[in-house]
Amino acid sequence: MVKLGVRRSDLVKLAWKNRVEGRIEFVPEKGSSRCAQSLSLPITYDLQNALSAIEHDQPTFPITEYGKPFSFNGFGNKMRRWCNDVGLPDCSSHGLRKASATILAEAGATEHLLMAIFGSSDSKMAQLYTKAAQSNRIIEAGFERRKTYVAHRNVPLSASKNLGGSKHEENDAKSASEGRNGRLGGRVTLVASRT
Repeated sequence: MVKLGVRRSDLVKLAWKNRVEGRIEFVPEKGSSRCAQSLSLPITYDLQNALSAIEHDQPTFPITEYGKPFSFNGFGNKMRRWCNDVGLPDCSSHGLRKASATILAEAGATEHLLMAIFGSSDSKMAQLYTKAAQSNRIIEAGFERRKTYVAHRNVPLSASKNLGGSKHEENDAKSASEGRNGRLGGRVTLVASRT
């Protein structure tokens, strides 16, 4: 269910009755009074493997150690313990929903696609994910262009030192482009190659 990005309030209610022809179908609790838009999410390969371990007589997919459905807060608390037990104190059930949205946005999902998958009627949250992903793609593209340009032009990114010449040659070359006090202009000196 994690990869589907289902809210905790919906996850604790999902059961075999929500499995319809290879999909998980339900009406999200949040916002259901305003718009009763049903979600129909595909059962991925990983989810199918997880579902195969669940008994068909369970009241819901996730159950407590006593075989009862989780409450909204009970599942959140259990998830907190699970995360702490595996050394992930900064993770949470809602964090998994955010991670799913981030991955989809980075894969190129649009705002409307995210809204459809996550059952949102407002585009504000979807925009946060798509803008961040788009910004990352633009930055990466910019650095890739710079790399290609530099490789093509063979432009050094730092001044190189004269490794083979003498101090006299360096001073003569410097005086060709600088005048007194390091200003441009002044006398031009041509340096003959000593071969």
